[in-house]
Amino acid sequence: MSDQKEFIGKKRAEILLELGEYLKEISHDMTTDQILAEVLNDDEEEAFGDMVMMLSENNDMPDMDSAQEFAMELFNYFPRKSLGGKSIAEKMPFDELKKMEEAFENYKNGTATSEYSYTLPNK
Repeated sequence: MSDQKEFIGKKRAEILLELGEYLKEISHDMTTDQILAEVLNDDEEEAFGDMVMMLSENNDMPDMDSAQEFAMELFNYFPRKSLGGKSIAEKMPFDELKKMEEAFENYKNGTATSEYSYTLPNK
C-alpha cells in the first residue's frame, strides 16, 4: 500500500470516528453512512453549503464552526461523483496533500498564518 493510500485510510477512519461522536453529541438524526452518501452524490454547486447546513442541524444551537470543519474534511477525503468516484485527497500529489492537512490543522488550532490553496488539474 502506498504512503498516500495509508495516510488517506487513517484520515478517513479518524474523520468517521469524530463525525460519529459529533452526530451523537448533537442528537443528529442522520448516520455517518447517510452523510457519506450525501458527500458521494455532490453533483450540485451548492453541495458544500448544503453539507454544512445538514451537519449543523440539531435541536440546540447550530455549531457552524464544527459543521464547516467536518464538511471540509468530508469533501477532501471521501469519494465524490463529481470527481469520478475519487476524493480530492486521492487526486492530488501526496506532498500537496500533506501541505493541505498541515494547513487545515493550523486552521483548526487557530494558528494559521495564511490560506492554503490547491487546484486539481482538469483531466
